[in-house]
Amino acid sequence: MKRHFKPIEKLNFTDDYMFSVLMKDPKICAGVIERVIGIKADKIKYPTIQKELKPYYETHGARFDIYVKDSKKVYDIEIQARLKNNLPKRARYYQSLIDCNDLLRGKDYSKLRESYIIFICKNDMFGKGFSRYSFKEICDEDRETELGDATHKIFVNAAAFESEKNLEFSAFLRYIKKREATTDFTKELESRVRRTISDNLFREMYLGMNLHDRDLIVEQKEKDQKIIRKLRKELKQQVADKDAELAARNEEIAKLKRKIARLQKLA
Repeated sequence: MKRHFKPIEKLNFTDDYMFSVLMKDPKICAGVIERVIGIKADKIKYPTIQKELKPYYETHGARFDIYVKDSKKVYDIEIQARLKNNLPKRARYYQSLIDCNDLLRGKDYSKLRESYIIFICKNDMFGKGFSRYSFKEICDEDRETELGDATHKIFVNAAAFESEKNLEFSAFLRYIKKREATTDFTKELESRVRRTISDNLFREMYLGMNLHDRDLIVEQKEKDQKIIRKLRKELKQQVADKDAELAARNEEIAKLKRKIARLQKLA
């Protein structure tokens, strides 16, 4: 699949690389968390961008866009410009990785932090029109009984910015969906985006990253072409073998027909 590299001048907050750079700022990160969750975040020190968690060598790992802890909670914040149908299962797997990473060997399970897995989506994941879909573990037999495992999975729908009652959250959603900055916070986000694009170091890193990715894609294409050529050669040989086998069978049939014809004449 061909990968699209966005011109640096067209980058915005919802692009992975820009999102990661801006969310390194604890104030920006806390501002996003507070608007999405609706509660004030504790003191956040330094968010970790593109954090990779992989519990065992053989297992499938995950790279989190933004991984951040405060004194009592841990957050994974993912930006999704395009919807993918595997997000719920990804959220499930991310939760397991977060718990493994959060609990040191020998520590009691009560030491697990309250966790939030947040997917910020431009469009509606579930098609119900809500600006936020929040999930917790609840008993099927009694919907008022919660499991109490302190896990939260939140899917944000920026397309519902007009129906959201909270002004700050609505403005944040509008900015995500349409890049229209209408509040101090979203104006600060837009200002940071523009300043970051003009930063020479950022430009070098972004262009260097793209060149590296392009090299990887070219390398992968070369590998794919070798595999294709090998498969074509094998297929061609298989066809040739089948043709030879068919020709041999036809020759045997022809011999049998000639033999039958001779026997009929003798009779």
